[in-house]
Amino acid sequence: MCSSDLLTYKLLVPLINFNSENHEIKLGKNFVIRKLSPYEKEIIDEQNKKWPTVISGDFILECLITQQAPESRPGEYIQRGMPDIEKAIAILRLYKDGDIGYNFILHPLSTAKRYGFSAAHFRNYQIWSKRNLQPKVYTINGQEKDSFINFFNEYNNGNFEHLNVAIHYFNKSYIEPYILQDSFLDLMISLENLYLKGENQELGYKLRMRMSYILAKELEKRKEISRDIKKAYDYRGKIVHGEMPPRISYEFLIKIKGYVRESLKIFMKNLSLRDNLDEIILEGNC
Repeated sequence: MCSSDLLTYKLLVPLINFNSENHEIKLGKNFVIRKLSPYEKEIIDEQNKKWPTVISGDFILECLITQQAPESRPGEYIQRGMPDIEKAIAILRLYKDGDIGYNFILHPLSTAKRYGFSAAHFRNYQIWSKRNLQPKVYTINGQEKDSFINFFNEYNNGNFEHLNVAIHYFNKSYIEPYILQDSFLDLMISLENLYLKGENQELGYKLRMRMSYILAKELEKRKEISRDIKKAYDYRGKIVHGEMPPRISYEFLIKIKGYVRESLKIFMKNLSLRDNLDEIILEGNC
């Protein structure tokens, strides 16, 4: 089948806790973020009644996928589009902080019309909840629109596969973040996957030494990162061994999430970095 015979399917991902002064942001040829139509807003509000604590929004991520044959069952291509959608959401989370998420995907009956849907595929683990008393809205303002588009396209064209585990737990940390302990452990697993590949001893020490070197140039910033990660690793050890650690603050969680975000961006641009961390530190090349 030639490329002209491929069928195009549209998947709609209602974004939770997203806002922009731009009514439409085109992200490459297969993605666009845009404001909901009145009809879409009505449909999504109806779906969101299933989760009364969910923060709904006015924007949607539209994803186009191409296939060689019609669906054999309703919603079949939602599953096939999931890797692209999850990658897109991960890139949005890597661009900046803010509690952005989604909880289901709609499949329109037609790419030409916005009326009627063949399936709604629910993604419970992506829900973001109102139970967090101070959600930080993920906002793209007019001045950063171009940098946002460039960032998305740069990372969308990259290969995420070698960091699947780290990205999975980074994404998982966005699930109902009022459960701070669970989100914190997800972030620590992500960091350990990035910085402790193949290691089985002196893990806490190696984690903070490697992170402080990779993430900062200035000595004082490296010391700050080292202190934060020592504290975080102590928390992590108490949790996994059944002890009750000091209360993890939301501010500390966001700080650790920032370290994960910056680490992922660095490792995505240097595929061999995880295999040469100690050599890089010894040689002073970063």
